[in-house]
Amino acid sequence: MSRLPIRVALRAAPATIRSRVTAAVVRMVRHEPFEFDGGTYTYLIHHHNTTWRNERTVEVPIAVRVLDERRPARVLEVGNVLHNYLPENHPAAGRVVIDMYERGAGVQNIDVLDHDPEEPYDVIVAISTLEHVGWDEDVVEPDKAARAIEQMHTWLAPGGVMLVTVPLGYNSELDRRLFEGPALFDDLKFMRRVSADGRWEQADAEQVRGARFGSPYPFANVIAIGRSGG
Repeated sequence: MSRLPIRVALRAAPATIRSRVTAAVVRMVRHEPFEFDGGTYTYLIHHHNTTWRNERTVEVPIAVRVLDERRPARVLEVGNVLHNYLPENHPAAGRVVIDMYERGAGVQNIDVLDHDPEEPYDVIVAISTLEHVGWDEDVVEPDKAARAIEQMHTWLAPGGVMLVTVPLGYNSELDRRLFEGPALFDDLKFMRRVSADGRWEQADAEQVRGARFGSPYPFANVIAIGRSGG
């Protein structure tokens, strides 16, 4: 009996198997790191959400580095993202997670502006989440994402750190606030996608101003990385 070529077999396989196999192949051929803010990182190549095709490939490693540097810590995640990528025994696995829409074990389904913590947090992370706040809701509130970021600062413990990633070109009002007006973060840096196969590099504000979501490559082409505290 002849064997089907692997590409033909993959086309016939369930989507979950295709993504797992493709992720394994990409991991085998991609070995170079990426650089951000003086640090060296490994691209995240994961079958969930085919990370090698979008901004998750860089923003998750950057966020996890912060978590690893601050362990043990009381952690809040705004947006239920990291559960797809963190191992179950990671020190941040017991973090508080709030997400208005996504259901999940331990996830508090509340509006970010309604969160009222009893204790401050040592680390707050939000990965490509806040651009949806006030923008993809039944009642559009263009300034709501910025208000959420300002409120999140009040939840930080002394010496705590907050890290937020935002894809540019998705929420025009949030983009405007990132470049104009009172600063939303103590430090703001940018990563931009530079190739069809998902390579990213750090860029300055003038290089990324006016970036478009989904162009020239699918998904985010630039992410802003805001950091405060610490």
